[in-house]
Amino acid sequence: MTAQTIAVLLLAALALAGAAVGIVVAFTGHGRNASSPPVEPGLLRITAAVHTGWEQTLIGLYRELALPRQPDGLSYGELYLESQNEQRLLIRSRSEIGRGFIGITELHPGRRATIVRYTIRRLPGDEQVRDRVLDLELDLITALRRIDRDVEVQLTSGTLRELERQQQMNDAAPDGGPSA
Repeated sequence: MTAQTIAVLLLAALALAGAAVGIVVAFTGHGRNASSPPVEPGLLRITAAVHTGWEQTLIGLYRELALPRQPDGLSYGELYLESQNEQRLLIRSRSEIGRGFIGITELHPGRRATIVRYTIRRLPGDEQVRDRVLDLELDLITALRRIDRDVEVQLTSGTLRELERQQQMNDAAPDGGPSA
């Protein structure tokens, strides 16, 4: 066999291997498009495309929101940040019975931008907590604009009443889960 024949066979084998990897990635979803990250259950309120890396976005959110990282010393209803992992932050309210506000901010790295999604998972009926959550949302938008002046922010049309109705349905279901 000549060197030229070996080179052609080697290139053909590499092409087949590349095609196989492409098929596996396409069917398993590992090549997910950054513009369509999975949606967190709850009420999606804010989606943003931040034109920085996810690390810079995370650091900027911590710095700009300036929320405490533990509930120790907080009064009822005050908000704090709880890091669940490198790309997911929980924003909670202080609650004595563990039924306070839960908001989730997820960062999804992409080639052109980091997609930030803020979702409300649980919102109690307390007006004071609701006012703090609305202030938080304004602070979050301001923080995103400070991190990236060209941020693309989208607010969803979902209202807090929709989340309240969903929670009432869940509470009315016999097993505490979603009712049919």
